[in-house]
Amino acid sequence: MRRRAAPLFALGLLAALAACDAPDIDPVITPASAAADYPDLVPIEPLIAEIEAEQIDAPATQGALESRVAGLQSRADALRGAGIDEAERARLQRVPD
Repeated sequence: MRRRAAPLFALGLLAALAACDAPDIDPVITPASAAADYPDLVPIEPLIAEIEAEQIDAPATQGALESRVAGLQSRADALRGAGIDEAERARLQRVPD
């Protein structure tokens, strides 16, 4: 049954699309656009140099991220140790009557 459903669905969709009117899409070129000059061609070397200057320095980024991870890990370790004691934890876990 599934093998027959896909072609029937496609046929139904195709029939529905055939009943639709195609939109009128006419390219509109204004007189100003038609009279405009072609854009200036620029050398590619300055563009490549600009892209290369914006590249991320992977070793420096990795070092900065590793130091940040170490700092966050030490803060997490400090927070784990500065928690509540066992008596307080037991009191908090009790269900009130």
